[in-house]
Amino acid sequence: MTTIELIRQSVNPALQIEGIVLTMFNSQLKLSSEVEAEVRKHFGELVFKTVIPRNIKLSECTSFGKPIVLYDVNSKGCIAYLDLAREVLAKSHGANLANQNTDQNPAGAVAAGAPIALEMIDSITMDQVTNENVPHGTSEQDSSEVEA
Repeated sequence: MTTIELIRQSVNPALQIEGIVLTMFNSQLKLSSEVEAEVRKHFGELVFKTVIPRNIKLSECTSFGKPIVLYDVNSKGCIAYLDLAREVLAKSHGANLANQNTDQNPAGAVAAGAPIALEMIDSITMDQVTNENVPHGTSEQDSSEVEA
């Protein structure tokens, strides 16, 4: 948390932590589960419930210059990030319902737009992603990824 304090002191005194995201999680490794348990024990409700798995598609999409929702919307990594987006919006929307003054509370602007954003996330389907977005010769099954 030292980095957060340094940023508060030098750049943004109002900086707040929205939450902690566990990424590159490999359920087959005991260490991953142990780290998750310790982080959740230490930071409690600050840790998002959604965990982003280690996923080869997440690595591949950056090589192709595409966001994961355009590269492989059905990959476990993409599904996890969409779940995280829903969780962040729901948390923000719930926490800021009482304070909708978006001029003085930027989080209120996020909360005000949360239902629309949630609807957009929920509308993402495989029909919106064409075969052109998936590199030829690869598939989720062909990859040497480890997924939960």
